[in-house]
Amino acid sequence: MGNIKLVRAEIVYLNQLENLIKEFIENKEQIHGASGVTEYKNLVNWVIDVRNFEEKEKVPDELVPAIQYYAIRESDDKLIGLINLRLELNNYLLNFGGHIGYSVLPSERKKGYATEMLSLVVDEARKEGLSKVLITCDENNIGSRKTIEANGGVLEDVRYDPYDGENTWRYWIETNQLMLVKPNLAYIDQIQEYKNEFIKLPEGTGSLCWLMQYEDLQGWIDFVTDLEEKDTTPEELVPTKQYLTIRKSDNKLVGLINLRLELNEYLENFIGNIGYSVLPEERRKGYAKEMLNLVVDEARKEGLSKVLITCDESNIGSRKTIEANDGMLEDVRYDPYDGENTWRYWIDTNLIALVKPSLEYKEQLLEYKNEYDAPYIVAGSRLQDYDDMEMWIEYLKTQEDFNVLNQGRVPSLEYLAVRKSDKKIIGLVNIRLQLNDYLEKYIGHIGYSVSPSERRKGYASKILEQTLSIANSYDLKRVLLVCDDDNLASAKTIEKNNGILENKIFNEDNILQRRYWLDTDQVMLVKPSTAYIDQIFRYKAEYDALDGETIDGSSKLNSYEDINEWLSYIESLDDEHILPLGQVPRKQFLVIRKKDNNLIGLCNFRTRINIEGGNFLGHVGYSVSPLERQKGYASQILKLINEKASDYGLEKVLITCTDDNIASARTIEKNGGILENKLIDSENTLIRRYWIYL
Repeated sequence: MGNIKLVRAEIVYLNQLENLIKEFIENKEQIHGASGVTEYKNLVNWVIDVRNFEEKEKVPDELVPAIQYYAIRESDDKLIGLINLRLELNNYLLNFGGHIGYSVLPSERKKGYATEMLSLVVDEARKEGLSKVLITCDENNIGSRKTIEANGGVLEDVRYDPYDGENTWRYWIETNQLMLVKPNLAYIDQIQEYKNEFIKLPEGTGSLCWLMQYEDLQGWIDFVTDLEEKDTTPEELVPTKQYLTIRKSDNKLVGLINLRLELNEYLENFIGNIGYSVLPEERRKGYAKEMLNLVVDEARKEGLSKVLITCDESNIGSRKTIEANDGMLEDVRYDPYDGENTWRYWIDTNLIALVKPSLEYKEQLLEYKNEYDAPYIVAGSRLQDYDDMEMWIEYLKTQEDFNVLNQGRVPSLEYLAVRKSDKKIIGLVNIRLQLNDYLEKYIGHIGYSVSPSERRKGYASKILEQTLSIANSYDLKRVLLVCDDDNLASAKTIEKNNGILENKIFNEDNILQRRYWLDTDQVMLVKPSTAYIDQIFRYKAEYDALDGETIDGSSKLNSYEDINEWLSYIESLDDEHILPLGQVPRKQFLVIRKKDNNLIGLCNFRTRINIEGGNFLGHVGYSVSPLERQKGYASQILKLINEKASDYGLEKVLITCTDDNIASARTIEKNGGILENKLIDSENTLIRRYWIYL
């Protein structure tokens, strides 16, 4: 493993893609997992289409949203295959096509690439919220069957495909490769081997929960069992749940992880709720991230609404793992016991994602419907009228298209609110993209509901916050929400999200209702001024704590100790007559969150750039506070700064990011960025260069 990487379809590999197509044609083979690439005369259009088709609203009716990947060999950057991940299943895909299609260059086969590609895309499926994926192959394709089974594929059945006259073998693969189990004698030999491996290593063993102190492993098992209950926990310790991390495919112990149910002063400052380790030979396979995700779900079950997890400043791998699990950096503290700076992250155990309904959630939707057991499910788009979830999903597609709606209806979008830790549906959301007279008076743009068993856990506010972000992406700048006057919980949720009460009216059933308007832009851009000087200083200090990480979009804020001097400097950048030598005119903005007037980011745009020989900075730069990342602010900032650039008269803007900054790349692409090329800058860093047309 580790020979290839998956890269979303890009223009920069088109020459290699042409060669791949040519080789398949010469071998008279169909290219599976290629999103119909052979139907395109202009491959640039293919790239544009497949990137658009990642979003459901841009997908033609006969297709489903999907992500197209190149399989790139890392040693020589060669395109050796294509693989496609379908995010939903229609009837044909459920029966015969599956979630995944892939192909490997004929000249690169029998080198283990297919197995590695499938393993990597299964991990991508997990990141996209799919708990399991369906993958199929023809009965006579022995190689594919072995590849699927090597990745943990479990055969469900064999179905005859009338379209190609072949029997289709249908396998399901769970995207979670691991499971957590309590220490027990069945694994005692593996625990001993695990301990022996760590004895050889010059690294900390805190996550092993005193395993090193026990020669008798039965004694260690008894010890960690006692730690589970407060009454049997030694006074100097805290109640702790210890888990073995077992790989499902071969029942192998690959890691240890523990969950501290309480924190004393030292734990809260430097250690946190969670400690984990991975067997050295099993590292760099994504296990750490999956382990952390599993134990966060255990924390939720134990009643912890958030957990603290820490790592040494020098442990870049752990920092990336924690941040990939939605860890939010609170601060960095010096630990006098080991002489290291400790990065302290909090993870919310109840994080949710809004996803489009798909057949993956078929059984859960039926359970949700039954739990409601009501003639009407709020925000359910007539879910209560359907026993066949496939028919309901097809019905939802008709509701998104204004042209096929009956007169008097409006286009709308349906989302499932899914808890990230266990992929459970905990709510529903409906967004109406327009309002007729009745909706404007009594219903509003947004409806949402939370499962009865999941209420009073703070989900409603999280659902509404994400819904507003989606509404904003559809250019709904202000949205109307309505609730009954006596529904104080809903009123508080709306007001928490900055809802402004317009009035109260009686509906047709003589029920008094509150009508709120909400601004979907959570942030605003303002010119820097002394009114924000203290916040600017704190913002700079946050970045200084991160080893002096450069503050993008800040016009050299890192270089200034005196914020007043920085304010004078950026004022000079806005005036052609006093522009410092070698500088280009630039507009600097603070990004202010509206609900609390807090500074959460910085951004700027250069009114002109020199693009000869390649420009590595572009027109636009932005940054988000380390404490405010992964909340959707970056996309809003980029959208707002592009509007400023357009107002200034720019027709397109160049924006760049380092090649390994996947989050920024996705933000740019979400805002219409078209990758032009990749260049190596003067510091030997690979840079992606995008154009956004305004």
